[in-house]
Amino acid sequence: MGNLGEKLLEDRIERCPFCGFEDGEVRFLPGGGRYYYVYCNCCECRGPTCPTKVKAVDAWNESFQELLAYIDRLEDKTAYDNESLEKLYGRPRGLRSDAVSVAQTED
Repeated sequence: MGNLGEKLLEDRIERCPFCGFEDGEVRFLPGGGRYYYVYCNCCECRGPTCPTKVKAVDAWNESFQELLAYIDRLEDKTAYDNESLEKLYGRPRGLRSDAVSVAQTED
């Protein structure tokens, strides 16, 4: 790949899924065969090893998108209010049905 191709490929690299750093780079995995991975110069994590540079960037970007989707799912779960949680999981043991919450007693 020429210098222009390398630059275009590195421009496609998404931020690091762990630290958010925006300047990852494609590296060659020394040893056995020819494998590449994307490396974060900030937190030193690395993406999946792949047989081509393009596949390494694609795998890195896919893992970034998967992490964002996972975070969104976690945020959705924590957004439930107590009533929604009670509907999903039932009333916690030890909580009386006539118990009044602190928020309801304040004026």
